[in-house]
Amino acid sequence: MPEKEEDWVIDYHTYSLDDLLFDVHGRLMLGSKQDAVVYGKEKSTGAEVELKSTLDLMVSLSKRKSDGKLCLFA
Repeated sequence: MPEKEEDWVIDYHTYSLDDLLFDVHGRLMLGSKQDAVVYGKEKSTGAEVELKSTLDLMVSLSKRKSDGKLCLFA
């Protein structure tokens, strides 16, 4: 499947993993038996890390706030 890039603005203080998954489902065409799994890139190592909780997402977003964007892979 080709990569798809989309940008949207969020408030990282109040944005939850559930909000992100809801937004992702609205932008991707997933099959009835598919579910999104979200990964972020660790800034220091470049490793992909699964974001399993809202806390994981908030930490990733707060680390990247100076960059102005966070790349997520779903």
